[in-house]
Amino acid sequence: MSWRWLSIAVAAVVGGATPAHASAEVVELRYAAPASCPTLGAIESAILERTANVRFGAPARRVFVITIQETADGFRGTLEIDERSEAAGGGDPAGSAGGAGGSAPRGIDTAADKELAAQRCEDLANAFALVTALAIDPTASILPRPRTEPPPSLPAAAVEADLDAMIDAGVGPAAMFAAVVEARVPWRGDYRLELAAIAGRDTKGVDGGEARFTWLAVRPAACRRWTWPAIAPGMEIVWLAIGAHGRVGLPLYQNIFAQLQLGASVPLVRDRYLFAPNVAIHETPLVTGWLVLGIGLQFR
Repeated sequence: MSWRWLSIAVAAVVGGATPAHASAEVVELRYAAPASCPTLGAIESAILERTANVRFGAPARRVFVITIQETADGFRGTLEIDERSEAAGGGDPAGSAGGAGGSAPRGIDTAADKELAAQRCEDLANAFALVTALAIDPTASILPRPRTEPPPSLPAAAVEADLDAMIDAGVGPAAMFAAVVEARVPWRGDYRLELAAIAGRDTKGVDGGEARFTWLAVRPAACRRWTWPAIAPGMEIVWLAIGAHGRVGLPLYQNIFAQLQLGASVPLVRDRYLFAPNVAIHETPLVTGWLVLGIGLQFR
């Protein structure tokens, strides 16, 4: 990384850039440079990386004019700050030279005008961005602030379908493994409606015999979605049970995502299973829980 533009700009600032307000200010930025130089958008971004106390627009009370020209030994440019006076009554903001002796145009702050030079236009443009940022906001950062990218998130309005593996504790006498096919659709902004079909199987041996449990269930749910990357706590009714679950979705590739669910339910009917006449095999507990891992697709 080249630091030449920084030394150029610091020298200009020490030379006496005009102080400005530290609060948010609307300014107009005008920029003219050869095609090989950074664009106006790049200059604006470089300024915003140093201060958040500025918005670009027109008309504005202050106009910053950056002009860069190519020379035999590199590039040379100027920064002019046009302080528009409200008393001017909407006339030419630059005014006219007027008067004997050719005084500076009315409205131009000549003390703040800067002339800089560099071998590379990129260095010169960055230097002007720094000087401009400090002229707008004296508390601006000399170095660009690092940009923090938000974590990837699943699209807010998308139909999702996934295939999952499930472990449930409580439905059968042991941890029951099940397969889950689930779909969810958006509803009223951040809310989701879910429908899952569950199929599981478990066995238990008692006194030389074997009991087989087959679990087929449909689980509707209504959930609210939060983003990071996608957390969806929900309430559902499952095979005569009321429960809650939390879901975390993690984007993998384009419209493919992985998900993790943790949930618990309170059965409204607690079944008791017996071998005739009175050998107890299993009784549904007060609370059952489950863990779901799966992969799914989003459809728009």
